[in-house]
Amino acid sequence: MKLKTLTLLLLAMLLAACATPGTTPTTDLQATVVSMQVQLTVAAGDLARAEAALAQPTATCATCPTCTPVPSATPLPQTPTPVPSPTPTETPRGSISGSLAYPSEFIPAQRVIAFNIATGEYYWVNTVDGQGTYILTDLPAATYHVVAYLVALPHDSMAGGYSQAVPCGLLASCVDHSLIDIQLKAGEALAGINPTDWYAGDPASAGWPLDPTVAR
Repeated sequence: MKLKTLTLLLLAMLLAACATPGTTPTTDLQATVVSMQVQLTVAAGDLARAEAALAQPTATCATCPTCTPVPSATPLPQTPTPVPSPTPTETPRGSISGSLAYPSEFIPAQRVIAFNIATGEYYWVNTVDGQGTYILTDLPAATYHVVAYLVALPHDSMAGGYSQAVPCGLLASCVDHSLIDIQLKAGEALAGINPTDWYAGDPASAGWPLDPTVAR
């Protein structure tokens, strides 16, 4: 279609040249026609090549790049499994027990106290009238002195202690009334700790502790 249009345009130019007054002789007209035919041939070739180029399919990408998939959501960090802390093992406690006495036919209620001679801490238990034994439990391992006081007479100057006079037999010849150091080990149950020495006199003068549970 474009080739026909170009041909008609060239013919119109040729006719216009022929119809123009004062034109050149016939020889010049022929030369002009030949020159226009050459130009028309060249133009037709160029147009044909252009149409052929337009008719070729557009080149496509043979291999498309592979896209890296994008995660739909950011993964949540994993929560580490907590490691349980080891449970500390408690040191087993011990106990001290023994028999009670009093320098009469009747055993009054007594407050038996175990004194930690290293720290000054004390542990105590009350008995009732006529009770002849005691036991102190849940004691930590330590060195103790054991003394018994009268519950009814907390300010009385008398006290019974587990002293050197007890294993001596509480005889008149047993003059050593110093308290015995009781070594209690962890988890140990000591028996036979008898605070029955009521013959030391005044506890303060004998070097025994006073009842710490009584306000003075």
